[in-house]
Amino acid sequence: ISQMLTSENIKHFSNRCGANIDIGIAMEYVHNKNLFGKSKCKKAVIECDEGYAPNIAKITQPKVIVVTNLCGDQVSRFNDLQEYFNMIRKTILNAPEAVCCINKDDPVAMEIIKGLNNKIIFYSGEGSEVTIDNQTYNINLEMQGNYNINNAAAACACAKAFNILNDNSIKALEKTKAAFGRMEETIVNGNRVTFCLVKNPTGANIVINDLITKNTDNLLLIGINNQPSDDENPEWLKKVNFKELENKFEQIYVFGACSEYLSKCFNKKVEQIKLNDIISLIKQQNKSAYILVNYSCMLETRHIFAKEKYIKEFWND
Repeated sequence: ISQMLTSENIKHFSNRCGANIDIGIAMEYVHNKNLFGKSKCKKAVIECDEGYAPNIAKITQPKVIVVTNLCGDQVSRFNDLQEYFNMIRKTILNAPEAVCCINKDDPVAMEIIKGLNNKIIFYSGEGSEVTIDNQTYNINLEMQGNYNINNAAAACACAKAFNILNDNSIKALEKTKAAFGRMEETIVNGNRVTFCLVKNPTGANIVINDLITKNTDNLLLIGINNQPSDDENPEWLKKVNFKELENKFEQIYVFGACSEYLSKCFNKKVEQIKLNDIISLIKQQNKSAYILVNYSCMLETRHIFAKEKYIKEFWND
């Protein structure tokens, strides 16, 4: 969405580092102010956590709400699926003037909007095609990940809401680079290193399903922490299909605060490694690598690579 807005010279700010709860979002708004308290940008693209979305919507009164695929991956944080369902619906109810972008192939999302008076833009994505309100566009994304076609479709729906869905903005979308660990890539000694953000079972399994289709000889490193910004209960790891990776990768390395717990999620023996040794390992093995990490571990891992000038710190991107 941000890339498409930029292509049309629409100035805005966003929480692209992934700080999507009230405090993180508030800080982005603070950063958007100059010394005199005046806003630098009049528009914002905000990713918001489901649990905080109703209040954020009530306060900010967004012009557009994009609802991505709704899965049961966050239910462990709430009492049940109905509470999760109600939070999304309340978010929309709290912004009655907002245009809502909804995946027409998602039955949960379609149920949520029943009886609402908001204007709705429907989207869907499959293969290299996205459909926005029955009009189809061919999208050739540079980003990895089969799931990104649905993200592209959601972005196109938002662009239509802003009346900027055109050849120029679509070209900008196609050239979008992965940000903050969402299949973000860098090169270490000629070997590709791909960062994959995995914050919950559904997201992790989507990444795993994508990895097992690749016919490459790569290293696999998985780092999980249990900081307040993460799910502090590592029990969610039991719902991730880590065992499907065992035949794909000859050696699997784990790191982070939950590395001991994580190692028990595999049938075969995995090797624990220290965060500071990751770059040396990649150089020694002379192989490309996939690094799967949750939020706080992503921050720590990217910082190590940024210190070696392989990537930029996210605030400098």
